[in-house]
Amino acid sequence: MITELLNFLNIRKSPLLQDEQLVVDIITKMISDPETILMVAPVSGKYYMEHKRLKYVVVISSETIKLTNLEWNFTFRIPYNEIAKLVNLVTIRIEEDRLVMETKMDMNEIAILTKISGSLNL
Repeated sequence: MITELLNFLNIRKSPLLQDEQLVVDIITKMISDPETILMVAPVSGKYYMEHKRLKYVVVISSETIKLTNLEWNFTFRIPYNEIAKLVNLVTIRIEEDRLVMETKMDMNEIAILTKISGSLNL
């Protein structure tokens, strides 16, 4: 019964297959590459990664990972626990990017407010 449930949930205790490990490695490298743009679609729960220079696109859902460059397309069904790890890495990177963006916005805001205040000195 437990084996059937684990299979249904796509959870595997054994090591990843070679192609699965390569996909995990590719995604991990893309996450750490600053040229990769990461996005999340909150309604569908899908995570998107796009490397503009290399033209690779990855879509991570709860069940599959799609890897394409618009000339070829692969879909992999990787164990859920591995997908969860990748989603966590994507989320961390998105939060890091958000923090950088907000810091830049705050610095710009202070500069503009200082300029406005200075222009009002008579």
